[in-house]
Amino acid sequence: MNASASPLPEGPAPVAATRRWNHALRLLGGFWSGREAPVAWAMLAVLLGLQFGTATLGLWMAEWEKTFFDMLQTRQGDLAASLLRFAGIVGAFAAVGFATSYLSATLALRWRAWLNADYTARWMAWRRYYRIERSGTLDNPDQRIAEDLDLLSRGILGLVTGFTFAVVSLVQFTGLLLSLSAPLTITVLGHALVLPGDMVIWGFVYAVGTSVLVVFVGRPIVARTMRQQHFEADYRFELIHVRRNAEQIAFSRAEPVELGNLAARFSALRRNMHGLILATTNLGVVQGLISQLTPMTPILLMLPRYFAGRMTIGDVMQGRNAFNQMSVALSWFMQSYGSIATQIAIIRRLRAFDAALALPPADAAADLEIGECHEPALHARDLAVRLPSGPLLVTVPDWQVEIGERWVVRGPSGAGKSTLLRVIAGLWPEASGHLAHLPQERMMFLPQRAYFPIGPLRAALAFPASADAFAAADLAAALARFNLAHLEARLDEVAPWTDVLSPGEQQRLAFIRVLLHRPDMLVMDEATSALDAGNAALAYSAVLQALPGLTLISVVHDDALEIHHTHLLHIADGIARRASLRP
Repeated sequence: MNASASPLPEGPAPVAATRRWNHALRLLGGFWSGREAPVAWAMLAVLLGLQFGTATLGLWMAEWEKTFFDMLQTRQGDLAASLLRFAGIVGAFAAVGFATSYLSATLALRWRAWLNADYTARWMAWRRYYRIERSGTLDNPDQRIAEDLDLLSRGILGLVTGFTFAVVSLVQFTGLLLSLSAPLTITVLGHALVLPGDMVIWGFVYAVGTSVLVVFVGRPIVARTMRQQHFEADYRFELIHVRRNAEQIAFSRAEPVELGNLAARFSALRRNMHGLILATTNLGVVQGLISQLTPMTPILLMLPRYFAGRMTIGDVMQGRNAFNQMSVALSWFMQSYGSIATQIAIIRRLRAFDAALALPPADAAADLEIGECHEPALHARDLAVRLPSGPLLVTVPDWQVEIGERWVVRGPSGAGKSTLLRVIAGLWPEASGHLAHLPQERMMFLPQRAYFPIGPLRAALAFPASADAFAAADLAAALARFNLAHLEARLDEVAPWTDVLSPGEQQRLAFIRVLLHRPDMLVMDEATSALDAGNAALAYSAVLQALPGLTLISVVHDDALEIHHTHLLHIADGIARRASLRP
């Protein structure tokens, strides 16, 4: 879990606003201008056409209501034909609604797939996932990919189609309401001003007034929604932490500590959620009052003309329908305020994610000159390794590793041994000086905890090659060589092997990978820390017998393993120097 990212410097307000708009346009426009664009635009055109169809059906329903209620008032007309027409309109509503729902969900899924591919590719490129986690510049990138992209694609499409429907409905029902309206006379500075369409004017006033009220009441929702996403992700991470470290927690009897951590995370979530509940409740109350007033408002406005005999009951019902539809269209922003608030919060979170993903490649961000060489296997000169906060950790004045040499790196805890190996692997950008080594494809790195993809055990053994890259007989022989013959029967079993296998079994499987891939240079960081003395010695002996010309650099704390090395690099007082191995 990373700490929350600090706010990015924005500069002057106009510049900050421009940057936010530019980011939003890039975020929302990529899918609509790439390879998916032709199909996406075609689907969107059909979807918007369906909104026009839905609005038209609403107009037909309003006309049917007038005819139906006039028929009830006069007790004359063809009731069967009227009900048949009503059934046809309702059936058309159902068909258009089904098509709209299916097409909208399908298009949102295509958009989400494109966004997912884009963000995961950039997240994994240049090991940004590792650098973001190490530096703590961003919280919960997993949530931003898994949840925010889904909410964005569905939410934006919903807003676009809703806005289109509102505009079409506004045009159609304003025209209908205008035909049912009377002139409105108002006095301005002693002069009578006659305006056409009193119902239209009152509809605009009603919609604008309620929208302003909703915006005022709903202002706190945006910020609280964004914070709630953050707190929910923090709490979920803490739960995952307990699940992943269940055995360590049980051995250490650390349940009270973890309960305290869970309680603290949930307490922050609960406090913010209480404020969000209050804000959404206030908004819900206001929207509820408006929804109760809306059906009666047009009837009250038309009652004088109805009692004067200038309108039929059908006119009143049609006018009510038109007034309500026009008010709904004009109040689209009010009704969509919660969705808009959520989308703003999501875009802000994705903007922070994009800023983190814009980090330059690690080698470009460092003052370290990195090159390739074939002889010697590695050469470091004037190498200075620093902590991310700036202080110098270790310097390497001059270190040359010849082909076939086997170096052990020793030094007290915290001296920078593992960090030096991370520099060699290209994982630590806070370094300067000169470094050259064999091409990466000729090297292999063994960390203390090896990576195992979820899948068949044979795939975990063959990684990074494909699962069928090695014969089953070779895999079985390698397993037997490392006292793991009991795993042969599980080669085709699919499992999360990091959770299934013991740390010692995982480290021995990592050594099997070395035998299978046969690198020219092997860099190991405490790769035998979970093994007993016998299995650790077996692992070194097996590798060195199979690869006698192997160049080896390894960090170990077990003195007994020094015999497998020919040279020593000792780190003391912040300086790495060649030293003599003990006899």
